[in-house]
Amino acid sequence: MQTNTGSAAPQEPVRVQFELTDDALRRIEAIQRRSGAQSIAEVVRNALQFHEWQIGVEDQGFNLALVERIPVVRAVVTFKF
Repeated sequence: MQTNTGSAAPQEPVRVQFELTDDALRRIEAIQRRSGAQSIAEVVRNALQFHEWQIGVEDQGFNLALVERIPVVRAVVTFKF
């Protein structure tokens, strides 16, 4: 999954502070462990990249579908934001 940010040169990182509930932080840390992400920032960057992609494909008129490894469509997931 690639996202074009519109700039060729790497950008300097910017520090951002979030206020999260304990539950939200636990969920992010669980995703970090399960995905092998090196940091919470990496989890957030990956989530942002996926969300940008998801919005882009919906803008093109597509729905996202979950497909089992044996190709049988069980559910169509439509996100509305």
